[in-house]
Amino acid sequence: MKMTRNEIMIYAGAALIGSATSVFASLNGDYAGSGILLTAFLTFGALILVFQLIPGMILFFSMMKGLFVSSVKEKAVAINEENGKKH
Repeated sequence: MKMTRNEIMIYAGAALIGSATSVFASLNGDYAGSGILLTAFLTFGALILVFQLIPGMILFFSMMKGLFVSSVKEKAVAINEENGKKH
């Protein structure tokens, strides 16, 4: 029996929903909350993300500036080449 893509998606969705209901059934209401170690771990991860994002943004904008803004040195080289050809 060959299954179509739609049938596969329906069966996969049913399996996902069926497995999620057992997870919801296993949760009870006596969860006290996260501890200080989890908070410290998440804070440390957020700091790593921020400290990696800042240099990445600086590098990205420097690259964009280099692509779209012609430098003074390139203009000077072009002027010197034009003056050299005239003489």
